Amino acid sequence: MISNFRDLGGLTTDSGRIIPCGMLYRSANLHQALPEELGGISTVIDLRTETERDRMPDRVPDHIAYYTIPIFDEATAGITREMTLSFVPDMVDLYRKMIVSCQSGIQEVLSIIFSHDFASGGVLWHCTAGKDRCGVITAYVLSALGVSKDTIMADYLKSNESCIPEAQEIMSQLTDKKLSEEELKGLWDAFIAKPEYLQSAFNEMHFDENSMFQDSIFALSL
Repeated sequence: MISNFRDLGGLTTDSGRIIPCGMLYRSANLHQALPEELGGISTVIDLRTETERDRMPDRVPDHIAYYTIPIFDEATAGITREMTLSFVPDMVDLYRKMIVSCQSGIQEVLSIIFSHDFASGGVLWHCTAGKDRCGVITAYVLSALGVSKDTIMADYLKSNESCIPEAQEIMSQLTDKKLSEEELKGLWDAFIAKPEYLQSAFNEMHFDENSMFQDSIFALSL
């Protein structure tokens, strides 16, 4: 089963157009993906580091185009969930840095999505939990389609439906670690979605509508 998996179809743009279903997907890793869950998807973009991919390799059918484009390098710990108890990232700053310092990877991902042939099937992008790197790519894609920031934020916060139970499980395993309240709060905050995280990314983003991308999406919904 794929965690934090959803079709972005059904979201409405500021101009009243509805994103068609079956074209744009976001998720957590595909390590335990079932073939039927990827039905109708023709391209998968893995945003994780090489270490993450080796630890939990995606399960993707051969007929699906598969791209590995790390948004961060191996040294960026928190966002890749390779954090230790001695290093918990400042998530607000981390989202800002993602926009400021990782534009090369982001632009490569967006280029693949924006040039995708949606007549061949949908495109899915994912990181480990489907929250941070995946959330930023989703914000760019939805903004290019003319979706409001409020709607983008609401979709982002849906990740807590899976992230909060996961965080609760992780916290329950730390009861014998004798961590301070501050340390526990930092860990909790790193594993969930909070509005101020994505807002930090919004503050650094430049949203430009991509008309060719819009045409490729909405033409198939007519």
